[in-house]
Amino acid sequence: MTPEQLLEEFDTYNFEYFMNKALSRVPEGLDTREGAIIYDALAPTAWSFTEMAQNVKNVFISTYTQTAQGEFLDRRAQEKGLSRIPATNSEVEAKFTDPSGQPFNVDLGLRFSSIGDNPVYYIVDEKITDGTYSLKASIAGDAGNRYTGQILPVDNISGLGYATITKVTIPARDEETDDDLRARILADVGLTEYGGNVADYLQMVVEKGDVGAAQIYPTWNGGGTVRVVILDNQFNPASTSLISEVQETLDPKDSSGNGYGLAPIGHTVTVAGPTSKVINISMKVSTEV
Repeated sequence: MTPEQLLEEFDTYNFEYFMNKALSRVPEGLDTREGAIIYDALAPTAWSFTEMAQNVKNVFISTYTQTAQGEFLDRRAQEKGLSRIPATNSEVEAKFTDPSGQPFNVDLGLRFSSIGDNPVYYIVDEKITDGTYSLKASIAGDAGNRYTGQILPVDNISGLGYATITKVTIPARDEETDDDLRARILADVGLTEYGGNVADYLQMVVEKGDVGAAQIYPTWNGGGTVRVVILDNQFNPASTSLISEVQETLDPKDSSGNGYGLAPIGHTVTVAGPTSKVINISMKVSTEV
């Protein structure tokens, strides 16, 4: 019997199944119709057995990686040293001006809101230049990826004329789905993440959360060198700020190869984004009336 057949069999263990099994053991001549004393006496037990059968089915489903969901799948992942990749927060670049259009500086930690029925709130995180700041969405997930344009201060800021998000510098990602986590658990990469091998670097980059995909090039510029090419969560070439963050995490530039990042001692890591290639496509479309 296959697991699928077993699950189908559990579905046959319903109230009618257990009720008929019980009534088949009642001596002939007794009234077993619905509403009769013997029927009413057996019905609660039949319902209890039905609930028990469904509970056993749920335990079966939650036990195996192929069918487990939610927290039960998380626990299966932990057995392989994995964990669900959490949602991240978008980082955006915003410009602030005074009423005359000149750059305006704001305090770190101030909150701003997008415009619309479902506003996204942002927190001023870092100053880039006068009037230009990096903001981080206060809500995790890709909701912060969808908005550029005017933002409004949550509190009154004296002297502020206009504020606008000009671009999303580091797109966020939603929490890893059950299907994606299940695929990682079941993936047979043929390698164990260990000691700075390719699988180890991929695992380090994936755990970063803001990286959507990566390609590892070992010994790309001689022994001990590693090149890591990354995409953001929207599978676009990574921004300069994201590249800098991953570089700092793996192997800070001011201490290359000295083991102050996640990369093993002796590994000089270079993080980069891919070069975009424009492919021009033309077509002729004919429609039918």
